[in-house]
Amino acid sequence: MPLRSFTVYDIFKRNARVFGKRVAVQTEERSISFGELFGQVRSVMGALAARRVGRGDRVALLTRNRAEFFPLFGAAAGLGAIVVPVNARLTPEEIRHILADTGPVLFFYEPEFEAILTDLAPGLSSVRELIVFGQGRAGRTGFDSFLAHPAGEAASIADHEPFVIIPTAAIQGKPRGAMLTHRNLVACSIHAASAIGLTPGDAYLNILPLFHIAGLMAALAMLHAGGRNLLMGKYDPVSAGRLIDREGVSFIGNFPPILTQLLDAQAAGECSLASLRHVLGVELPDTVKRFEN
Repeated sequence: MPLRSFTVYDIFKRNARVFGKRVAVQTEERSISFGELFGQVRSVMGALAARRVGRGDRVALLTRNRAEFFPLFGAAAGLGAIVVPVNARLTPEEIRHILADTGPVLFFYEPEFEAILTDLAPGLSSVRELIVFGQGRAGRTGFDSFLAHPAGEAASIADHEPFVIIPTAAIQGKPRGAMLTHRNLVACSIHAASAIGLTPGDAYLNILPLFHIAGLMAALAMLHAGGRNLLMGKYDPVSAGRLIDREGVSFIGNFPPILTQLLDAQAAGECSLASLRHVLGVELPDTVKRFEN
């Protein structure tokens, strides 16, 4: 038995104390410090608690990479709720199965997915409220109100408790949810940060989606290290390469053809990629050699 549990919520709490004014999350429009991020976490905890969300309750997210993911993730961790990140590229039928299988009490979604909610209705029987990221609209609660809510208090959560359900690939039949604990995620983020040698001076560009375990773990490793998580609206290799140069990005996640496209942009003189030192993921040997050279 560990002397003291350290949960995902504790990462946010510790970072506010240790790295307070350093940038934690950066988008094209704004930067959020670790201190500000923890304040957002506490506000979202208050909004979730007001909706009777607590230990073991599932909250589902259908969204692309956006800054609001981080305070919602930390707030759910603080209350002992379980996060279900849904692949935004799935069909309505596949999403409906995941929602029916996991039984979320709240469903957070990207504004652009409003049109598919009618198709998802048969899988939303457990959902008490739909929350759209951004401002409220047409009877929907907006996530902006969560960020303005009075702060809540964290529950006493142990690190062996479940925290995230990642739907697996459907090899035969329908996908099944893989349950991960706080300890799983914290240990993996520590191992990744240590193996790569991440420091508060590093910056990670979130090209991989946060609903995927690889993208989620890379972002969490950077968060744990006290570095910056950068988000871009939509991946484009030229824009990404220029952002890497401008912001001194040192770390990205990769699945083909991401690295190949970035190297092609570099070869065309669109970017230098001089700051990029760490690429985590899957790639062909020839492409790896090309990057190393």
